Amino acid sequence: MVLRSRQVGPLIQYTYSQKVPGAAIQSSEVNLFRLENTLIDAGSEPCAPLLLDEIGDDPPDSILLTHQHEDHVGGVPALRRHFGALPVFAPEEHCQILREGYFVPDYRRNFWGDMHPFDKLSPYSAGAEFRTKSYVMNTHNTPGHTVGHKAIWFEADRLYVISGDVYLAPRLPNALYETSVPDMIESLEWLLSLGSHFVLCPSHGGPYDDGPRRVGQLLEWYRKQQEEILEIQAKNPGASYHDIFRIRHGHYNRMEIHSGGELSRLALIRGVVDPVRSLPAEPIALDPDLVEISKRKLGL
Repeated sequence: MVLRSRQVGPLIQYTYSQKVPGAAIQSSEVNLFRLENTLIDAGSEPCAPLLLDEIGDDPPDSILLTHQHEDHVGGVPALRRHFGALPVFAPEEHCQILREGYFVPDYRRNFWGDMHPFDKLSPYSAGAEFRTKSYVMNTHNTPGHTVGHKAIWFEADRLYVISGDVYLAPRLPNALYETSVPDMIESLEWLLSLGSHFVLCPSHGGPYDDGPRRVGQLLEWYRKQQEEILEIQAKNPGASYHDIFRIRHGHYNRMEIHSGGELSRLALIRGVVDPVRSLPAEPIALDPDLVEISKRKLGL
């Protein structure tokens, strides 16, 4: 486990890295950010001790969350135990989820630990502004990865966009089961509307000085996926997203098997033909026969 920090304009980016040999995902990184005395996201549960070593003598005065997933919120309880009752601002769509907690499957817990519930939350909605001593952070609703996801941006020497999990890579091998592709396309289009120059600060990877170019690449990829999936649906009236998957891919990949469909191309297809617009999302069930066929093909 490693925590690195770097200066990104007025931001400090903290990057937590971990490797788990033999796991479905063998390495992963997640970022959180600090703007003056505000933490944007809180990192994961196993990240918290390393983060406290880094900032323990310089406490933040608040935490602003982009969304509810454990790699973004898992550190909140430890930070509060250390610093006291830090104010935590969370998207209004996620407050009940954070108060109740949720089960984290093994393939995610290997890297990001558990999600222990916490309360005393201050809900915020899109359009809310948060002020530090020198900056005004703006918020915008950017669903697609999950319902209620928020992006945060502010002006400094340049425009900085903390995009959470809206941007992960120029193309994705799998999608989360909470995906809505039409909403993701709209969110990426909104990011591009911010202008031709901004620093993209995602939760995984980056930062990227060429933010619009990277967002444009991912937008075109999503548009292409949506077009191809809808074309298959049009040629096969009544086909379910499982049927479309069989036509398009034929068998499951390793991550689809290890995650039980939670992180999958199935989720991308469902995100086109039946987008997730409320939480909790319906789980994706894999076909047991196809699982066995796929395991043989993959040598599992």
